[in-house]
Amino acid sequence: MTFGAHLPGLLLGLGAVDVGAEETAHLLRPGPQVALRLATVRALRTHAVASGSFTEAEFDEYCALLADPDLVAVNSPLISVWGRRP
Repeated sequence: MTFGAHLPGLLLGLGAVDVGAEETAHLLRPGPQVALRLATVRALRTHAVASGSFTEAEFDEYCALLADPDLVAVNSPLISVWGRRP
């Protein structure tokens, strides 16, 4: 998320004009989107724990949150940036 905030400045620094940006974030609710997220998280678990990025307990907690039938959360933001050559 931090990198995305710098993208407009990077484009301007490269000489782009008419630079704009938009950030969107969708609600994360039980259903196919959460099922995909849960499958992805489970597939990455071994590597992420082995690398020290997350603990087993943190993964268990996150998976439990995703499995909650009452889940309402904001999904990761998507930052779109555009511009054009002068």
